[in-house]
Amino acid sequence: MCIASPAETSQLASALYAVHAVAAVVMALVLLGLQRVYRREFLAHWALSWLAMALQTGAVLLASQSGAGPLRELASATALFALCVQPILLLSGSWILASGRSWARRQRLAFGAFVLACGGLAVLALLPLPAATAFHAREWLRGPLLGLVFLGAAVVVGRAARQELALARWSVAALLALVGAVRVGAYLAVGPAEQLAGVAHLSAVAVPRAADLFLQLLLALGLLFWFFEDERRMLKRMAAALTESERQRQQGLHMEAVGRLAGGVAHDFNNLLTAISGHTEMLLQSKDEGHPEREDLVPIARAAARAAELVRDLLTFSGRQAQRPRHFVLDEHLADLYRLLARLAGENVRLELLPGAPAAVLHADPAQVELAVLNLVANARDAIAGSGVLTLRTRVARLAAGESSWLPAGGFVLLEVADTGCGIAPEALGRIFEPYYTTKPQGNGLGLSSVYGIVKQNGGEIRVESELGRGTTFHLALPLAEGVPERVEELSPQRAPRGGDETILLLEDEPQVRVLAQRLLTRAGYRVVAAGSANEAAECLRAAPQGFQLVLSDVVMPGRSVRDFLDDLALQHPQLPVLLMSGYAEAVMGHHGVEVGRYRLLAKPFTLRALLEAVRTTLDEPVRRRVGSS
Repeated sequence: MCIASPAETSQLASALYAVHAVAAVVMALVLLGLQRVYRREFLAHWALSWLAMALQTGAVLLASQSGAGPLRELASATALFALCVQPILLLSGSWILASGRSWARRQRLAFGAFVLACGGLAVLALLPLPAATAFHAREWLRGPLLGLVFLGAAVVVGRAARQELALARWSVAALLALVGAVRVGAYLAVGPAEQLAGVAHLSAVAVPRAADLFLQLLLALGLLFWFFEDERRMLKRMAAALTESERQRQQGLHMEAVGRLAGGVAHDFNNLLTAISGHTEMLLQSKDEGHPEREDLVPIARAAARAAELVRDLLTFSGRQAQRPRHFVLDEHLADLYRLLARLAGENVRLELLPGAPAAVLHADPAQVELAVLNLVANARDAIAGSGVLTLRTRVARLAAGESSWLPAGGFVLLEVADTGCGIAPEALGRIFEPYYTTKPQGNGLGLSSVYGIVKQNGGEIRVESELGRGTTFHLALPLAEGVPERVEELSPQRAPRGGDETILLLEDEPQVRVLAQRLLTRAGYRVVAAGSANEAAECLRAAPQGFQLVLSDVVMPGRSVRDFLDDLALQHPQLPVLLMSGYAEAVMGHHGVEVGRYRLLAKPFTLRALLEAVRTTLDEPVRRRVGSS
């Protein structure tokens, strides 16, 4: 083994320290540049750690080249301080990267305490101590203590690597462990007594320093690899999230357009159904039981009723169906529906109800929620060939911002409807909520579309997971409501509708509906003046300002809007009650400027009984819904 002279050892050590300092500065500049671009906090900690490393090696080099005096003592103290700060910055940056958390107040306080301790050590280094004692203290801090810190950082990063199974993190953990082992081994290989005596083997000086420098460079590359690997994963996740967001946005726009179309079609179709069902009902009333013509009229009435149900499904999908929301507990409602759902599922399907939200209150229309559950159960039943299991599970979820990929922050009641059926093909998943899209031979394609509309109307979200041959799970999320459940009072038996002798101003633009309503009301004893537009109705009011006891008007009219007509009516005839009728029901009134809840509403298509009851109730109310009242 070659024994180096003190001069050769000093020159070699100076060169290694200079190279080490330059490499540390370059690495710190690289990390600072990355931090400026990506604004990641751990990069700043690492950059400062490498700057501390450069400061420490530079100060040691300056101290070795200076003679005895204040400059050497200051350089030694600076080296000692930087030597203490470097591992803490390295550990803090590694902790931030491994945990994904920011530099919290607790960590900042710990770092400040350590810096103060390092300052105390630097002050102690300036005290006049024997040379052997001072050298031994500095070597202990430079060797075993710093090595143990690197080993601790390796443990921290290794735990993070074990949780995520990332090759880059395992590499960094291994390099940190090697750097720590070299630091400890370098101090143990050459004893302080030999160094104090000025006798040192060339290999004992060169090999540890060269190995330490090489491992530091590898560690820098490993950290960069870790960073870029995390960035690559994050970009991949962002790209997937953007793709999913764009898909949902396109689907939402498509569903909104289809919903508007469905709502418009349903409104026009309701007018036709009103005429068909109304005239059929009039004919049926004129024929006694057993009359041969009743056999032809009854199928027409049944077909009209079935068509009205399909229109209600369309209105539900388009978000324009009338709602009667109240506070109720979903678990209690599902328990009441269990027998009905079991019969609907069939004998070969085992229905499991797993309630997990016993006190969760919703504010929605129970009838619509019931319709959504019935449609999902019927859909699951059709998907199960032979025997299977259908599970309804509820639970409460309180989410923070960004916690869920498909739900915003807030409280929700989650309803899962899972079956063990045939599943849904991937190419069909994006279309299952479209109206009239179905994969069933005899399906009408409105079941799942009405479920979608119900969930959206009540401010919720819905998504589906399915795999061919393994079943399908629908996830419904409805917002939690504050308050107590409302109990439904028992309704009194209906009384037969009666007519009257009042004069009614009828405002309806559809001729068939106008003629039908006029005939029905006239047969009940009312006097009816019909108008086909708002301007025509205004002329009738001017001609006989005191001659009307009720205004029966459609919501959607061509030309002058019903809102303007009602505003003028409120000023000129504030005591005149108003009854509105619409094929859109209550949800469309706000879109046409009509205040929801201000007027009584009759939904189309209506029966004779529904029309007469609505008219009589509006006329007989003790406190009428005046046009001028709020």
